[in-house]
Amino acid sequence: MTLQVILGALVSVIGVLSAGLGLLFIIASHGIGSRLAAGAVMGGGGLVVIIVGVIMFRKGLRFSPEGIRKELLRQAKMNNGELTEEVITGALGKSDAVNFQLADLVKRGVAEERIRDNRRVYVFESFQVKLVLKKCPYCGNDYPVRDDIERCPSCGGDLTMHRTALAKGEATYSMDEDDDSGVS
Repeated sequence: MTLQVILGALVSVIGVLSAGLGLLFIIASHGIGSRLAAGAVMGGGGLVVIIVGVIMFRKGLRFSPEGIRKELLRQAKMNNGELTEEVITGALGKSDAVNFQLADLVKRGVAEERIRDNRRVYVFESFQVKLVLKKCPYCGNDYPVRDDIERCPSCGGDLTMHRTALAKGEATYSMDEDDDSGVS
């Protein structure tokens, strides 16, 4: 990774020097066709080399430890706080550096490794969508926050605000008896 960053920077500098030399040839050509052609070739070649160097540099930064960490967090945000091995491999490929960054995120408590349906899933709870609702501590019924009620219509208990992550699978709230949306 570091070698690619250094090599990309070096190639970019060579491209800048070549483009500058080409520009110098064009300026000093005094209308001589061979100098104009040489300057154009050097300048054009220099621009191509600059582009290649910048691409190499950016690719090296992306696969640096910090770049891998940022991409993992970006992918977690895009996938509602859950990363499967397929998503990780698609975004960053398989490497020891990616595995090390994942292990570090788990160790620091940013992510949690779980096994679901015989597949490894990394859960980033801070990126998961949360649902806020009113919940009765006595009968367990929940009601939407938008309903203007303070007491449980079923048992008369005081409703409290409750924040929870959206459910996966078959879980539903009591207010969703007719709605099989899978939201919990």
